Amino acid sequence: MGVYNYNWDSSIGAANVIAITFRENISSNVNPLLIDNGVPGAGKKTLLGLARGRKTNFIRAFSFQSTIDLGTYQPTYTHNDRYWEFRVQLWYPTTSNITNGDTGNNRMLGNFVAPVGETYDITMYYGSRDLRLSTKTLIPNVGIVLNLTVDETFQSLETDSPFSYYNQYSNNDQVALLTAGYCGSRLNIQGLPASNALTALPCDNIIDINKNVEYGVQTWTPTYET
Repeated sequence: MGVYNYNWDSSIGAANVIAITFRENISSNVNPLLIDNGVPGAGKKTLLGLARGRKTNFIRAFSFQSTIDLGTYQPTYTHNDRYWEFRVQLWYPTTSNITNGDTGNNRMLGNFVAPVGETYDITMYYGSRDLRLSTKTLIPNVGIVLNLTVDETFQSLETDSPFSYYNQYSNNDQVALLTAGYCGSRLNIQGLPASNALTALPCDNIIDINKNVEYGVQTWTPTYET
């Protein structure tokens, strides 16, 4: 089982799509000739993956691309007794990428639009190039763990947030407290300084204020793409 980590950051520039290459020991679990007979042309199978997010339960099936011809239809994979090399096109989940990239045809060509801040367990299969995994052959004992994070410098972070969002409030949980007006000397009620807002007598002019008792509370409402 391989663990792969990727962090979206400013070094990517304007690109919202990158390629992640995996190297996994498939030959120890499956006869290599069942997948890639080493001869160009017919008789080859496509490697496929089923990704499931641990926190979001986000699930997608997709094909893996060959690193030789970057294709998925009867591909030739770089492989030896130690590892097989294959890749997936990872798309950052902007609104446009979800619309254009998260389609069955695009995932069948080796593309994966995935929420960030998530850990994915990827199970591998092989068979014809389509996403009907119930008709494919499971590759046992080969599991991929993919961690996706995003840096605050990444330019697409603030422009799109399609998979979850939150409501921002000017006030959080609050408790009403009282403070006295300014009457020549600062008075303290409940331990808070008096306000300058009132300058006239009498001294019993009271101003209501609020004190945050729990800072940073946010209400998150997850949304899901189908």
